[in-house]
Amino acid sequence: MLPAFPARSHAVAGLLAAALAVGLPVGLAAPAHAAAAQNVTGGTASWGFKASFRNYVAGGGTVTPSNGASFDGSGASAPYTWTVSAGSLDAAKDKGTVKLKGKVTYSYPAHYIHEISIIDPTVTLTGGGKGTLGLTLATRLWSDPRTVSRINGFATLSGANVTGSGTSASLSGATVTLTKKGAKAVSSDFGGYEAGDVIDPLSFSVTLASTAKPTATSGSGSSGDGKNGGSKSTSSATATASATASASKRASGSPSATDSATASASPSATATATGSLSPAPSVTDTVAAPATTPTSGDGGPNVTLIVVLLVVAAVAGAGMFLIWRRTPSAPTDPNPSGNRQES
Repeated sequence: MLPAFPARSHAVAGLLAAALAVGLPVGLAAPAHAAAAQNVTGGTASWGFKASFRNYVAGGGTVTPSNGASFDGSGASAPYTWTVSAGSLDAAKDKGTVKLKGKVTYSYPAHYIHEISIIDPTVTLTGGGKGTLGLTLATRLWSDPRTVSRINGFATLSGANVTGSGTSASLSGATVTLTKKGAKAVSSDFGGYEAGDVIDPLSFSVTLASTAKPTATSGSGSSGDGKNGGSKSTSSATATASATASASKRASGSPSATDSATASASPSATATATGSLSPAPSVTDTVAAPATTPTSGDGGPNVTLIVVLLVVAAVAGAGMFLIWRRTPSAPTDPNPSGNRQES
């Protein structure tokens, strides 16, 4: 006679189903969300265009910073501090755009420079310590009319070191090099510069908007009193997984045995497995549908929980079926009365 499959295994299977139903860790990990870029809310930047040109104009003309730009030091040959007005930055990836506000005007009438203005530079970072510098250039030279043009890609940035933590970030060590487009714009006005010429380095320190999100709350909650535009929201989920398996064994003088296990967890989940000696085996596997569709923190359906519950139902059903198939029936005694006929 083969031994019946232990009823204790039925209880273990029930406990596993309960663990899955209530979302205990079972090796399923939620995907990590990539850090998002943060809005730039303020700060300052330091950039002086080119020291040799500052010194040249300061020797006989005037240098006037305004509209958010100021001297970073004393004297007309000092570099400039620019106000950071806006932008978006992902410090971890060295990517983003930082917009500067300010205007620096050079004037040297004796040399026919009536106005050369650098206006509102913009730093664009593309990752790996690289990026570009754009700006608006206004000029009035000789007797020519004043011209204004926006030059994106005026210069390139390399070797930029971007660091950030929380709501602050900074850039340092950026080498700024004139592009062909930038050199063409300033070659005749600024003294014959060429593409590849290194101009003054650039740095900035900025503040960033917080990326913290409201903490998701599960269970029941309400907002407002329902009379003044308030709203109420309730989120609940109930999962029940139960499995009952019975195996029978009849033999003279053998005692009956019962082995059961029950596991429960909140919100509400119960798994029960019972093994008992009974005439016929039966298997029941039920997963009750949630009373209310589970929702995520933003009010949409919680797809992950729904999928987990469906997987629990399938796994528990298959497991109980295999357990039942492996449970042998006790052999039937052809002469239960015990009376034997002699031949």
